[in-house]
Amino acid sequence: AGTGLVMTGNCGTGKNHLAVSMAKSIVREYLASVQITDVMRLTRAVKNTWRHGADSTEEDVIERFASLDLLIIDEVGVQFGSPTEMTILQEIINARYESVLPTILISNLTFEQLKESIGERIVDRVTDGGRNRLAFGWESYRAIAAGITA
Repeated sequence: AGTGLVMTGNCGTGKNHLAVSMAKSIVREYLASVQITDVMRLTRAVKNTWRHGADSTEEDVIERFASLDLLIIDEVGVQFGSPTEMTILQEIINARYESVLPTILISNLTFEQLKESIGERIVDRVTDGGRNRLAFGWESYRAIAAGITA
């Protein structure tokens, strides 16, 4: 249905684990095209088209990310926050939104910090006005498994 989702929470709380499980299930059940990436790789893929003799164009790369049945973007808010990065992220998310394709954003920031980092417009579109978000508010599983508690 094109509904997106934002997952926020500290490191080690299971955001990626859940995203990978969802991706595998969706691929198995629907034979869907799904990609899990992070903001830096997504930005780098677009920027690599700007080199002389690049194999693909900027439009090709944006179209590839914009046309996947599901795109999961991790490490949102970790990037430098440059205008170029924000423009690339916004263009891909807007294209997916207009095509009614779901996008999942994963961040270690709080929901409010995420809106400050990448902009309220992007977060609003992915969460359908803030309704589609999961906050992973518990301690890191890795820290608990290692015997480290806050």
